[in-house]
Parts: sequence; structure tokens; C-alpha cells
Amino acid sequence: MEKKKVVNAPEAILLVGSFFMFMFVCKYLVFIPEFKYFFERGSLWFAFPLITLILAVHSFINRKS
Repeated sequence: MEKKKVVNAPEAILLVGSFFMFMFVCKYLVFIPEFKYFFERGSLWFAFPLITLILAVHSFINRKS
């Protein structure tokens, strides 16, 4: 029987932090009325929460159970 993985504290902090960063960036920093404006300089703010989300998922997937 395989042991189930659970999210540990550092991964949970990264996941919740990236969620709140996405909310903050969407509300206060970036307004994207159409898809063609997504690739402008202002939307680079989405890189920070995306990096933390990738770190959390990478840590969860590659952790030894």
C-alpha cells in the first residue's frame, strides 16, 4: 500500500502566499481588459505568484514519501 502525500507547512505557505499574491496583483497592480494586453510590461507582476506556485507544486511532486 502506498503512503498518501499530504501538503506540509512550507508548501502550504507557498500555496496560500501565491493565492494572495494573485489576488493582490489582480486587484491593485494589473488591469487586463482584453487578452492582447496580457503580454505588456505591467502583467510581469504575475511572474512572482506564478514562481511561488511552481515552487510549491515542484516541492510537493518531488518530495520523497
